[in-house]
Amino acid sequence: MDHCSGYLLALNLIQDARYETLYPFYERLLQGYPNIQFIISDLAPVYPRLISQLGLNFNKEIEHIQCQVHAVRNILKEMWPISQKYTKERQHLRSLSQALETIKSKRTAMMKSIRYYKNKLTTLVQARIGLQKASGVRAYQKNILSHHPQLKELNLEINAVRSTIRGKENALESYNDKRDDLEQQICLSKKKKNALWYEYMTHRKMITRFIEYCKHSIGSLREFAEKIKNYRKNPVKPLQST
Repeated sequence: MDHCSGYLLALNLIQDARYETLYPFYERLLQGYPNIQFIISDLAPVYPRLISQLGLNFNKEIEHIQCQVHAVRNILKEMWPISQKYTKERQHLRSLSQALETIKSKRTAMMKSIRYYKNKLTTLVQARIGLQKASGVRAYQKNILSHHPQLKELNLEINAVRSTIRGKENALESYNDKRDDLEQQICLSKKKKNALWYEYMTHRKMITRFIEYCKHSIGSLREFAEKIKNYRKNPVKPLQST
């Protein structure tokens, strides 16, 4: 069939897609229609060799073009794994962001708790100083705690609070490390997600350009390939995803 006019040139039932079977048919076609410039076919591997040989035998340049449906299918075939990777990376980014919010929440609660215990420690230390003054106790005196049970109890409580603060400060340091690590992972994940989105949108634009290019007439796919090549080198950035 002539692609431009829709005129049926020939109708043949072909037994198989071997080179030996197809070549005589195309040879007769070219003998009857010597102005053929393009041959459109599906993805069968026999056609590149066949069309190349026809060009040599008839001493003319014949361009092999995949049909539009197969060309679009090829682009879609490339798009599918990119889309899957993008979706997976987006979910991973969401998971990292949720983990970061959880760590930040725990970190804030821990800082609040540390402030509470530090204030409590300050109050206990001031209470101990007041008790020492009221009891006439001096720092250099021996066996102070055995003679002053209240002071001993205060010391034990002060030591317990200090131990609690140390434990909470260690936990806060761990939260800080986790926060920093998650922020780095999120930064890398965002870059990867944006790169995948950019690649996906590039393929979508390729489909649009291809459909526009082939919409009204047969055009050389070599020229289209050059356009795509230039487009890949100097692409227009797509809209940012959310």
